[in-house]
Amino acid sequence: MRKKNREALNQLLSYLLLSGVAILFLFPFIWMTSTSLKMDTQIFVYPPEWIPNPITLTHYKEALTSFSFLTYFGNTLFYVVGCVIGIVLSCSLVAYSLSCIEWPGKEALFYVTIATLMIPYMATMIPLL
Repeated sequence: MRKKNREALNQLLSYLLLSGVAILFLFPFIWMTSTSLKMDTQIFVYPPEWIPNPITLTHYKEALTSFSFLTYFGNTLFYVVGCVIGIVLSCSLVAYSLSCIEWPGKEALFYVTIATLMIPYMATMIPLL
């Protein structure tokens, strides 16, 4: 019975710790949303106000009307959908060939693929710029 109580306590502590970390990670998103609903005069007040009074949507209206947002959004959507389709197709074909089809050099290519995944982004960041 003690082992079950200890496991339940460990599980409870794990959930409490994970909930605290989740709240910590949600804090910037909550602050950004709260700030986007405030008037300009309320953004930099001290002490900060969490709940805007009154709630205003003027920042969203300005963001959508000050430039051609829908054109930029459409261009981004076109690019992203094309990239996602291309990546899903090419990765599926490569994964199938590496897992199901026997061919010479398969293991070597697999190890090269895994090795390139292990290279940290910082090592390739400057050459990509």
